[in-house]
Amino acid sequence: MPNIRVPKQLRRRLYVAVMQSVLLYGAPSWAHTLDYTPANVAELNKVQRTLLLRSICGYRTISVTAANILAAVPPADLLARERSLVFQEKRASEATGLPPRARTFAAWRARIAESLTEDWEGGVQQVSPMSGDSGSAKHTLMECQA
Repeated sequence: MPNIRVPKQLRRRLYVAVMQSVLLYGAPSWAHTLDYTPANVAELNKVQRTLLLRSICGYRTISVTAANILAAVPPADLLARERSLVFQEKRASEATGLPPRARTFAAWRARIAESLTEDWEGGVQQVSPMSGDSGSAKHTLMECQA
């Protein structure tokens, strides 16, 4: 690496960040192919290893795992999958107007409500209306104010 008169660690981080950007360009569009073709994962990690060896000033005998650990960078295939998931979550949240976690909880609440309604309708004949069943799950979750 050329001498640009910046502390060594900062130079290494900058080099890795720039190379990761180039390596993972367009990852949301091609990351799904990593699940189907193991050769793509191997090739991607092989290129990343070469870049990491350059940044950590390592020899070619250093393994992929060791290079990732020394450079403190996750494997490229995992980074590509992560970028793909972030892109999909961002796209879905823009379509619904809700962040991914809020959509998950909304779907979960709907599933619980559906399950409780089915359970409650099946047990309606067993409980008389005058029994005052205020301790039931449906009453507690659906009717009571928290």
